[in-house]
Amino acid sequence: MRVGVVLWILILAVMLISGCIVVEQPSQQCCQPQQSQQCWLTVTSASPDVWGYVWVDGKNTGVYLLCLSSVTIPVRCGPVVVQVIDEYGVASHTEIGYPRIGYPAEVVFYYW
Repeated sequence: MRVGVVLWILILAVMLISGCIVVEQPSQQCCQPQQSQQCWLTVTSASPDVWGYVWVDGKNTGVYLLCLSSVTIPVRCGPVVVQVIDEYGVASHTEIGYPRIGYPAEVVFYYW
């Protein structure tokens, strides 16, 4: 039995030295709750010619913007590129919004 325990200790020592087992202190990040990085963006159509799906950073949000109306959508915080694409796949020009936590951004499309 004593030989078995000594053998296990030797195996563990070799594994620790060779790097097969890594012993580290837990980082502070893993133990702290994650803060939500969700911000809000209001997209407004100020023209009867602007309507369609709102795209943010090249991805369809699934939110449809009617002409002469507004929609508010959740987005990541920081600069975002916004575009409106109609049912026919025609894309508008792009606008850039700057939402921050506690400071929702607004992007207004005055023309297509």
